[in-house]
Amino acid sequence: MPESEDIDLQIVDFLRRDGTLTNGAICEKLGVSEATIRRRRQRLEDEGYIRIIASANPIRLGFKFVAIIGVQAIKSKVLAVEAQLRALSEIHFLGLTTGHYDIMLEAWLRSNDEVVQFTTEALGNIDGILRTDIFQFLRLTKYYGWSGDLHEAGNSSEAT
Repeated sequence: MPESEDIDLQIVDFLRRDGTLTNGAICEKLGVSEATIRRRRQRLEDEGYIRIIASANPIRLGFKFVAIIGVQAIKSKVLAVEAQLRALSEIHFLGLTTGHYDIMLEAWLRSNDEVVQFTTEALGNIDGILRTDIFQFLRLTKYYGWSGDLHEAGNSSEAT
């Protein structure tokens, strides 16, 4: 891998861990000029390699039920099902897949009642869904950049 690509990957890794890092902080860590970091970081953003966003902790936000849901759909309706799922606010990750499921998604829900409503009404009313299997997490120990028990994340006593 060319050295320039290695610098890009290192920039991405630093920003993945802390999206608030300044170009100056990154240049100090990598030993290259701030102009180089600024130019590369801007190119990574402009070309769609990265997007700086907040990474939410669903547990701390009150979503006690984080689940991965596998969806089997009528083959001729997979894209229509995907489009309808995309519109649901409870879904935070969605993709077409190979294998046993046609679509996999991640949903955040606050209570058992919300789980029932989401599965029976929101998913149940989508034409083309044949079957759903819900895999509820009992504990999240690593989640999109968060490490450790997410019930405790944000407490000053937590070690990361």
